[in-house]
Amino acid sequence: MTFVKGQSGNPKGRPKKSQTLADILEKIGSATGDGDISRKERLMEIVYQMAESGDLAAIKFIADRTDGKPIQTLRTQEISRDEVVII
Repeated sequence: MTFVKGQSGNPKGRPKKSQTLADILEKIGSATGDGDISRKERLMEIVYQMAESGDLAAIKFIADRTDGKPIQTLRTQEISRDEVVII
């Protein structure tokens, strides 16, 4: 194909981006169910009910998303070359 002045080399343009899983889940979660609340809100009500009944995973889920996950620290120690023994 030769270059023609004033004519696009890609007349149809860039292909449309396909939907990601996150896009699809967002669309489904934002839809309202039987009532006036979205599916996401209904799921969060179920998670709260599970937490109230003592489900530790539900309690952790809520705590991680409201208070944030606790900061984890890692303690390191330097060793001198004299302490390393090569066998």
